[in-house]
Amino acid sequence: MVERLDAEVILHGSAFDPVGDLPVKRVLSARFSENHQTQTGTIVGTVPGEWVWPFRHQRYDNLIARLQPAGT
Repeated sequence: MVERLDAEVILHGSAFDPVGDLPVKRVLSARFSENHQTQTGTIVGTVPGEWVWPFRHQRYDNLIARLQPAGT
């Protein structure tokens, strides 16, 4: 199902994603859609956590203090 609608875009700031600073001059179009997908994955190997830590992105900014690795 896809439905065309009128929409307003409101961007908010974040410590991880500064899109709130971008101006939205106009919305060209907006569509609402529903779908159901199943995604699967396979673990093919592991890497040390410190290799990927600088590139992390968390959905909930208020948890960052609890996400710091031990000893930092």
